[in-house]
Amino acid sequence: MQGDGVDAHADCGAIVISPPVVTIVYADTASPVCNPTFSVVDWPDGGPMAPVDGMPYACGVTTDFGCPGALADGGASPCAYALIGLARPQASTYGLQVSQAGYAPAVVSVMSGVGGCVSEAPASHTMVTLHPLADGSSDGG
Repeated sequence: MQGDGVDAHADCGAIVISPPVVTIVYADTASPVCNPTFSVVDWPDGGPMAPVDGMPYACGVTTDFGCPGALADGGASPCAYALIGLARPQASTYGLQVSQAGYAPAVVSVMSGVGGCVSEAPASHTMVTLHPLADGSSDGG
């Protein structure tokens, strides 16, 4: 028997869950936003409600949780966040609001991922751009 019909996952012992990763930049300066506020505004049916802020983990230079890690050229890493409170044993999509004082909030769709002993569904890696409020309340740096 050549094993053509063997289930590749038959002796697998783990399901890997991955949180969505979000990187935020200011539209007016293209610089990273390193102190945003997150709010989960929509979550999938049939499961426990996610933590209201998604439990953000500041990635820094780590590659844990699917974080991007340090830049190859040694430059400053972007301010990326793994939303570890949104990792689930099945791929799930959430509505996430990202905000920062002086900027209009942005709502994006993010997805947790799974792999290992199940069909792989990668977690989303989302870039969010925050635009200054029209009333000029941002000091613009």
